[in-house]
Amino acid sequence: MSKKVPVVKIATPKEAVELTGLPLEATVAMADVAGAMREGLLAFSAAAGLVVMQQMLAAELASVVGEKHAKLSDARVGNWHGTTTGQVVVGGRKVSVDRPRGRYRDGGEVELGTWAMFASEDLLRQVVVERMLAGVATRRHVDVAEPVGPIDATALSRSAVSRRFVAATEQAMSELLARDLSSLDTAVLMIDGLNVADQMVVVALVITADGTKVPVGLMLGDTENRVVVTDLLADLVARGLRFEHGILAVLDGSLRRVRLGATND
Repeated sequence: MSKKVPVVKIATPKEAVELTGLPLEATVAMADVAGAMREGLLAFSAAAGLVVMQQMLAAELASVVGEKHAKLSDARVGNWHGTTTGQVVVGGRKVSVDRPRGRYRDGGEVELGTWAMFASEDLLRQVVVERMLAGVATRRHVDVAEPVGPIDATALSRSAVSRRFVAATEQAMSELLARDLSSLDTAVLMIDGLNVADQMVVVALVITADGTKVPVGLMLGDTENRVVVTDLLADLVARGLRFEHGILAVLDGSLRRVRLGATND
C-alpha cells in the first residue's frame, strides 16, 4: 500500500466561495510524486499540487453529474464523458495534463470552475511581467523558471514570453487609460515628460490627500508641449478628475500656463 499524506490548499476568499462544496481534504500517494522529490521541495509541491487538482476536478464533476460509477438514473443531469487534455499554469510555465469531462443530457459540456481557475493565464502573465521588469531577458526565462519535476512544459520560448508580456502590458495600459478618477481625493497633480525609446511620453501622476501616488494617464507626443498636455488634462477631467476643491498642479517649466478645464489662456 502506498503511503499518503494530507494536503492543504490556501485559497483567497473569492476562490473559496467559487470552490464551495468541494472536499476539505485531499490525499497524495507518495509514489505519484516520488520523481519530483529528487528536484527539491518546489518540484515536489508542484507534483503534489497536480495530483490534488485532479481530485478537485473529479470532486467538482461528481457534484454536478453524480459519482463516476454510480447507477444511472433519470435524476442525473449528465454523465462522465472520458478525459481530455488541456494546459494549466505551474511555476511560470504551462504543462499538459489530462482532466475529466462531463456532458449534460442535452449534449452541452460541463464547465468546471476548478479547471478555469488553474488554466487561467493571468498568473503566467503576471510572472512574465515581474521577470521582465526585473531585467530577465526573454531568452533567459527558461533558466530562471522554478523546478517543477519531470513534467513536459511549454510557454518558455522567447516568442511566448514576448507575446505574454505584450498582452499583459496592453491590458494594464487599457485599464490605466480607462480608469474612473472621480473617487480620488486629489491633492496634487504632477505632469512631466519622459524620454522612452527616443519618444516623448507625457505622464500624469496624482498624489492623494493621504499621500498615495497614483499614475492616472499618459500621452505620446513629439515634445511635452502645450497641445499634448492640454489634451491629457482634458482626458483626465473627462474621466472624473476632481479639482473644484483646489489642487496643486506641478508641471514642467516648458508647459507653463496650461489650465485645468480650459483649452486656452
